[in-house]
Amino acid sequence: MKTATTKKTKAQIERGKLIKLIHVAKRELKLDDGMYRDTLQNTVGKTSSKDCTMPELRKILDTLKSKGFTVAPKEPQPDVVNHNQPMLDKIGALLADGGYPWAYAKGMAKKMYNKEDLRFCNGDELRGIVAALEYNKKRKT
Repeated sequence: MKTATTKKTKAQIERGKLIKLIHVAKRELKLDDGMYRDTLQNTVGKTSSKDCTMPELRKILDTLKSKGFTVAPKEPQPDVVNHNQPMLDKIGALLADGGYPWAYAKGMAKKMYNKEDLRFCNGDELRGIVAALEYNKKRKT
């Protein structure tokens, strides 16, 4: 018995990505289900993103952006030796908390230790970058 396999078109894939992004915005804006559906109803007159056309999905995303959602481009995490991974995770969390890109930590490594990239930093240097980021976090609050 043969089973029919269906390939998704480029438009279907793009639509799926847009719906996922809308749901990420819903989560990040901490919208409960009622608030989310009210937003959809007020924006496009529908209560489910699955029922929306591509232009309607873009309109919903624009509305969520106007409420404070920002689409951050994915940045590759620097390649660091595995034994330094916990420090790198901590740096990543502090960067995200402060709204900084990975390039910010790379610049810190260059300025503080004259290293071109985080992967060239040893454990003590990574701890120094963590300390500087934590100090900056405390200074901002």
